[in-house]
Amino acid sequence: MKSTRSGVAPDAHGPLTVRVLTDLTERQRFDALLDAEHFLGPRFPAGDRLYQVAEQDGQWVGLLLWCASALHLKDRDGWIGWDPLTRAQRLKLIVNQARFLIPQTARRPNLASQILAVATTALPDQWFAHHGYAPLLAETFTDPEAHAGTCYKAAGWEPVGKTVGFERHRCDFFAFHDRPKRLWLKPLAPQAKEQLCAAQLCARHAPALTVGIAARCALIAAPNKGSRRTAKPPSTRASLSPALPLRRPTRPSWRGRGPGPTVGGKPQSLATRRPLGR
Repeated sequence: MKSTRSGVAPDAHGPLTVRVLTDLTERQRFDALLDAEHFLGPRFPAGDRLYQVAEQDGQWVGLLLWCASALHLKDRDGWIGWDPLTRAQRLKLIVNQARFLIPQTARRPNLASQILAVATTALPDQWFAHHGYAPLLAETFTDPEAHAGTCYKAAGWEPVGKTVGFERHRCDFFAFHDRPKRLWLKPLAPQAKEQLCAAQLCARHAPALTVGIAARCALIAAPNKGSRRTAKPPSTRASLSPALPLRRPTRPSWRGRGPGPTVGGKPQSLATRRPLGR
């Protein structure tokens, strides 16, 4: 008996496609699924962002939220070869995958890496259509204590280090959580690293360039780990001033606080008072 498809197993599922959500009702469904099934819940980022949904056989099988990248990451900036000024000017060429979810009803082996591959392939053109420039690099984070990041590795993402352990709560405030995340990077174009450092950007990427006051603000805000706007890790008293002697507790004094204790309705004299705490 001849096989009509030698060495190829029949695919029970249709093609996998990725499109951008623009309808408000679909966006609400997107956020509701994140709220119900994602351990971090929904996110409402400011600035440029993109909501992708992966579909197969007419069903939602993957949700991806892309937004602005982190201001400053030592391992990422070292991997690219950026100096602080270049980073401040070209930071918009990096997009951050803030959420990735496969609904419970659609989960099956290898689906996550397949969705990541299709989504990152479509991302530059979709981002260009909505924001007027194409990104060159994607970044995301995983918690090593909870996720191995296998799907990212299978989809061609590269682990380049770990974060310090701070989490942004507001645009100018970072809280220390002592759980460093693994950083993953994915080039979105051939020779993306070289293009990020090139002297001139092509017309497809040049609109992302930040100049003037905005670049100076990004340059100042990025390394703000030790400023008053940043929450520092908790420290013990010994580490702050090890030579400072501890203060002895003092006994309460009745002097200047009213009549004090009485005996038989009469004030008790200082000479006849019993020592406190014995």
